[in-house]
Amino acid sequence: MSQQNVEIARGAYEAMNKRDYAAFFAAVDSEVEFVLPEGGMNAGTHRGRRAVRQFMESYDESFENFQVVPEEFFEAGDQVVAFVRQSGRGRESGVEIETTPVHLLTLRGGKVQRLEAFPDREKPAVLKAVGLGE
Repeated sequence: MSQQNVEIARGAYEAMNKRDYAAFFAAVDSEVEFVLPEGGMNAGTHRGRRAVRQFMESYDESFENFQVVPEEFFEAGDQVVAFVRQSGRGRESGVEIETTPVHLLTLRGGKVQRLEAFPDREKPAVLKAVGLGE
């Protein structure tokens, strides 16, 4: 089941990057939860499809060509760890941004139920937390 979870996660990222909201929300639970770290843009917990869509649209309003590209996946039962590269250019500032956080996705019933983002300095801690690290 976990390789299937990786494919579901991969499809969700592809849909997000294409701005195909119908395909993205077909891959997530109706009560999906995005949890973002303090200190970042839109920090906090976004619950439900409406809140997550508003969150996603806020990035489109703030950045040109914002992308979240998964570089590596690790499966751990009903969880998927995704090392991602986020990039875009500020619409008003023109400043290019690039970050490399890690996402911990929890899936249930073939849908993404939760996505929790961690700054890249926490990658080893995330892998350890799901039993994949030392």
